[in-house]
Amino acid sequence: PTIAPSTLPPPQLPPLMPAQELQRGNLVRWELNDGEVPRGAIGLVKRAEGTGLVNVRFPQGIWNFKCSTVRSLEAGDLVSYIGSDEEIPHDVIGKSIKIFPTGIVMVSFSEGVFEIPWIALRYIDIPTALRAGYMDIPNAAQQMTSRKSAGPHGVGGFSAGPR
Repeated sequence: PTIAPSTLPPPQLPPLMPAQELQRGNLVRWELNDGEVPRGAIGLVKRAEGTGLVNVRFPQGIWNFKCSTVRSLEAGDLVSYIGSDEEIPHDVIGKSIKIFPTGIVMVSFSEGVFEIPWIALRYIDIPTALRAGYMDIPNAAQQMTSRKSAGPHGVGGFSAGPR
């Protein structure tokens, strides 16, 4: 079965990322959705400035984003493989266990551990993972409850306006 993106609001999120905390080479995930970059897309920070904007390369292109619309990809985040290597499981949720400075992400799937380039991964949020039957989510019930009480746009007051 194909893993469909969640239509629910984003889960409880870590604090907003000020531009000075983001550095060239960091991997981030985008929290919004538009016609060019889907929610959950993983990107590579090209430039971070004190203006509240960060320049990020996604598979679809390079754009400036508000720092409040991206989150660092971290060990423990859930991902799925969207590349073309037949040895790596498709349509399966895995857990990132290490992020290397080279942009390679070590991911643990039920089929084994793989080192995968960031560009071949997509972030999977907790509601999507639960709907797909993924059960290795610590404190999932607590996170879901926190998200429900956070309001319609989750923490941070995201809007659907320009990036």
